Amino acid sequence: HEFFIDLMGPPPPCGPPRHCVRPFSGILCLFLTACSRELLYQEQVELFGLPGGGFRDMTYEDMKKMPLLDAVIRETLRLHSPIHSIMRYVRSDIPVPQGLAAPSEDGVYVVPKGYTVMASPALSQLDPLYWKDATSWDPSRWLDASGFAAQARKQYDESSKVDFGFGLVSKGTESPYLPFGAGRHRCIGEQFALLQIGMVIVTMLRKIELRLEGPFPKPDYTVRLLLCICGSTSLADVPC
Repeated sequence: HEFFIDLMGPPPPCGPPRHCVRPFSGILCLFLTACSRELLYQEQVELFGLPGGGFRDMTYEDMKKMPLLDAVIRETLRLHSPIHSIMRYVRSDIPVPQGLAAPSEDGVYVVPKGYTVMASPALSQLDPLYWKDATSWDPSRWLDASGFAAQARKQYDESSKVDFGFGLVSKGTESPYLPFGAGRHRCIGEQFALLQIGMVIVTMLRKIELRLEGPFPKPDYTVRLLLCICGSTSLADVPC
């Protein structure tokens, strides 16, 4: 616990570290049990290893030069999505383009104004119509520049950009890969989260070795609320 506190900085005034601890734990456990752990360590040695042993400190720019680490993070977020659904209110009638969502080849489906539509990253990121071996954890899919994963990433990160009031961001709405949401409410802390996740993994790679004694647990999408009472160390875990 103290190790994670030290990595993530001091906790907020009332309670434990932020909600991003849960995605961290999933990513760390998954990568630690994967066969690519040694490859990740070798990537560190090749890029940051010192002649006499040990590693040099990393800079912000260095975080962009580790393709295997990036692939491990993205594949874990694909397989264990931090969010399971994205809901939007329909403000005007929307014709659905021909494709997987259309009811037939010669019909046009219209989502009426006033309805609520939902996109589920938990489904689209595991859809076998899109992803080869969809339920298998395979970071190498992100290293193939011409593969589907690379295309999905480009759609998510480099599609039409809009300034919703906090700088230009990619809408990402055309991609089946939606780990941080999409559109106006896409997570504004996405880049910080990716940076922090990468730093945690790198730090653990360099300093310790962990193993799970049993199989990795399956995703649990039960919605729960952590209530923190200021001035108290106790938490109330309340089902929603």
